[in-house]
This record gives sequence, structure tokens and C-alpha cells, in this order.
Amino acid sequence: MKITVKNKEFDSGKLLRSKYKKYTDIKESLMDVNKETYTDDDLDKMVSAIVKLFDNQFTEDDINDEFE
Repeated sequence: MKITVKNKEFDSGKLLRSKYKKYTDIKESLMDVNKETYTDDDLDKMVSAIVKLFDNQFTEDDINDEFE
């Protein structure tokens, strides 16, 4: 998987089970069919999951500063 942060492309590398487990734990906590919007806490969890998937090649602040 690839992502661009601050005009630099990053590759997550192999999606090992340990990375996938962290991702799915957060994803499952956010899956609510009745949810229309996400809270700041939800967004923080999403950003944290992305940073972990990419082995901390960038920070949560990098994503918060870059993405809408």
C-alpha cells in the first residue's frame, strides 16, 4: 500500500498479520452503520492506524497537517 504525505510517497511494505491486526481492531471500533459523522477521537484512531501501518515513517502531525 502507498500513501503520499507532504509530497513524499511512502510504502507500507508487507502487510504482516501484526500490522493488519492493529488496523482491523481500530477499523472494527469505528464500524457503526448508524454513524453519520466521525468524532475527533475517531479521526485520531484512524490517523494512528495509518501511522502504524506505515511503521512510523511519518507522524500523526504530518497527516493532520496534510489531509482534509
